[in-house]
Amino acid sequence: MSALEDGAFQYNELEYVLVDRDSAFDPLDTDLVWQQHPDSVPNFGFSNSQLWLRFVIENPTPHEVHRLLEVSYPLLDRVELRHMQGQRQLQTLVLGNQVDFDHRPINHRHLIFPVTMPADSSTTLYLGVKGGNAIQVPMALWRESTFWRVDQQRLSWQTVYYGLMIAMIFYNLFLVWGVRDITYLFYVGTMAGVLIFQAILHGVAYQVLWPEFTDWNAVSMAFFIPLANGFSSLFSNKMLRIREVSPPLYKVMLLQIVSAPFLAIASLIFPFQYVVPISTFMTVVSAASVAYIGIRYWARYETDARIFSVAWDAFVLGCLVMGLNKFGLIPYNWLTENLMQIGSALETILLSLALAARINRLREDSLTLQKEQLQAREKEIQADKELLAAKYESKAKSDFLAVMSHEIRTPMNGVLGVLDLLKDTRLDAEQTRMIGTIESSGKLLLNILNDILDLSKVESGKLDLEQIPLSLQQIIDDAVIIYDASASQKGLMMSSFVSPQIYAPLLGDPTRIKQIIYNLLGNAIKFTDRGHIFISARSVAVDGQRQTVRLEIIDSGIGLSHEQEQKLFDSFTQGDTSTNRKFGGTGLGLAISKKLTEAMGGNIGVESIQGEGSVFWVELGFPLGADAKQPQLPDPMPSVAVVGGAAQLNHFVCESLEREGVTIVAVTTKPDIRIQIDEHGVMLEQCSSAVAINPKRSYKAPFAINAWLGWRDVSAASRDVDVADNTPLLPVKVLVAEDNPVNQMVIRELLKPLVGEVDIAGDGREAVELYQQSNGAYDYIFMDCEMPELDGYDATRQIRALEHDLGLEKVKIIALTAHAFDEFKQKAFDAGMNGHLSKPINRSALKAFFYQDGLGARRAV
Repeated sequence: MSALEDGAFQYNELEYVLVDRDSAFDPLDTDLVWQQHPDSVPNFGFSNSQLWLRFVIENPTPHEVHRLLEVSYPLLDRVELRHMQGQRQLQTLVLGNQVDFDHRPINHRHLIFPVTMPADSSTTLYLGVKGGNAIQVPMALWRESTFWRVDQQRLSWQTVYYGLMIAMIFYNLFLVWGVRDITYLFYVGTMAGVLIFQAILHGVAYQVLWPEFTDWNAVSMAFFIPLANGFSSLFSNKMLRIREVSPPLYKVMLLQIVSAPFLAIASLIFPFQYVVPISTFMTVVSAASVAYIGIRYWARYETDARIFSVAWDAFVLGCLVMGLNKFGLIPYNWLTENLMQIGSALETILLSLALAARINRLREDSLTLQKEQLQAREKEIQADKELLAAKYESKAKSDFLAVMSHEIRTPMNGVLGVLDLLKDTRLDAEQTRMIGTIESSGKLLLNILNDILDLSKVESGKLDLEQIPLSLQQIIDDAVIIYDASASQKGLMMSSFVSPQIYAPLLGDPTRIKQIIYNLLGNAIKFTDRGHIFISARSVAVDGQRQTVRLEIIDSGIGLSHEQEQKLFDSFTQGDTSTNRKFGGTGLGLAISKKLTEAMGGNIGVESIQGEGSVFWVELGFPLGADAKQPQLPDPMPSVAVVGGAAQLNHFVCESLEREGVTIVAVTTKPDIRIQIDEHGVMLEQCSSAVAINPKRSYKAPFAINAWLGWRDVSAASRDVDVADNTPLLPVKVLVAEDNPVNQMVIRELLKPLVGEVDIAGDGREAVELYQQSNGAYDYIFMDCEMPELDGYDATRQIRALEHDLGLEKVKIIALTAHAFDEFKQKAFDAGMNGHLSKPINRSALKAFFYQDGLGARRAV
């Protein structure tokens, strides 16, 4: 190579050798085998080896020549120059990224070696290189004047670049403060990271920022690469909404973000030669991922995100080229070394446009959001108004129903109470029939009132369901007995079957279940002129401590069309409006049955054929009660023959028994049990000694299949209290507070046969005075709640205050009211009452109350 070169270098004249980084190597060893280097910048990528280069410089002039040997990659850890003339060493100099900056003979960001070539000589230069980050040795031999002239041009471009980056950093810092958007802070972090990275890469940082901190300079590149990558990942995620558009790639970006601080810290602990390749690789992966997302979801992005994608692609191209360059996969030249800097400058300009577009978009979005919020607030105000109106309407409705209930029940108490008293007098057959008609009509009116109240409770969400032990067998038996008379009047066959697979007791609300069954049975009888009414209950599933039961009411009535089935369970609706005139009714029974079923978490439906009949079904789930069990069944199950009777009844009997594993056989095969059905009833006959029943048993209608075979549970969980007429009651003294004269007469006459003494008070004030005068001698006070002067609630409070002041035992005060809503019951308890009886009242209810209370236990607990 000629010493007269100026700004160039003949790489094809280089020879090189790679040796172990820490070996004691002497490049002057004559046994070494040197290799010829190709005509390109020496680039061995990330390597832990030590590289030695040598080349010969010819000085044909008769005078000394002074040149500057520039190594323009300042991140080399250590570069040792040996200038030899034969065996004589002319010069030795060590510079590098891990060598004190003040050792440099020329204050410059690159590694500059002054070289003096003797006149008319041929000398050899040896360069020993330890890479640290990557082994790349771009070189040029300069005249000093030329070097400084060219360097000033290069420095001017660098100044423009750094000035642009610093200006954008401060500009976006002001935006962070102004718009309070963390996106701009991430952008500032990204730009600051790129700026510092470029300053380190080009040696400016060591020259300007920390020339006295050699150790820090050695690891600074490894420290800032992951941080810059982390901030750029945060910024990209915000701009491109990566978490929304591509969750899998978001995980890759999240890995970059999380690993950034750890890799930065690792560079301070572990040899940075290992950390830098990892950080560089992750930077390339992150850049490629963001570029892919920008291209892949281009159509889904707004203008700011699209500009960002273009800017990022420019930066990515520079990062990719730099990464390939540092790994030694592509040649080192000015473009591959500076493309990242060019890309970052272009990115900065484009991102400024993107952020401006983003500000405009966010402003528009904010205005749109404010408009939507205003509209939403207007809707909320309107909804609040409607809700308030609905609450007032609901309260007015509840108040009306409460008043209506009270006003109807009060005279009904007199009507039904007097009828109850009349039944105890001497009556002929016609009088008995007429009283029965009046009583059934009164009870029908009361049932309609109860349906209306229950419908209101369900719709207002105020229906409270009990969870107490019950027996489905007993509920169905009671229902069949109650409705048998109505069925018999129309000549209808009734039969029931309760599967022995149903446990007893179950837990539920027996009152509501009775209401559903009674409504369905009453509906079936109403719309059936001839044929049959069957009711069955069977187990659908048992899941742990819960059993699902299906109830079916089967009739041979008028049936329904598909259109009629769709609206059948609506309030105040019948399948055909014309049937209102023929059959009567309000249409409430099925509606309340549906709502009660749904309130208990069940389902209700109907299967019907018009003109042939219907099957109404209900499925309910019940928790099993304590010690729940099934009836004991014979093992093996007997064979049964069914003889005589209507075809529908025979089919129902056989189908019910076959479901339980009973074999239905012909009578000629000598069955274990023979069931004879005729117009007089049912006769059960034992035909085999294998079955332990009485030889013959006869049953009248209704035909309860379980009773025929003895398959009944013994649970009394849901049985009503039945107190015989001659049940002895303890002599007790009762005070009745009632303002209605008719009701005073009724309650007095109903109580006379049951208690020793009855006193009547016309209002609450009189009741308090009588109690005070008696010095607390009453065992019970039946307190009407709605009375003039002083109502029952305040009267109770005054009585409780008297007891406290006078040291009296607490008397049992029972609310006797026409109110049926639960809130009135709770209001009575809150006032200090001990119990609640709803009007209309009858003697059976009073007897049941005293019986349940222990037949006259004197004092409240």
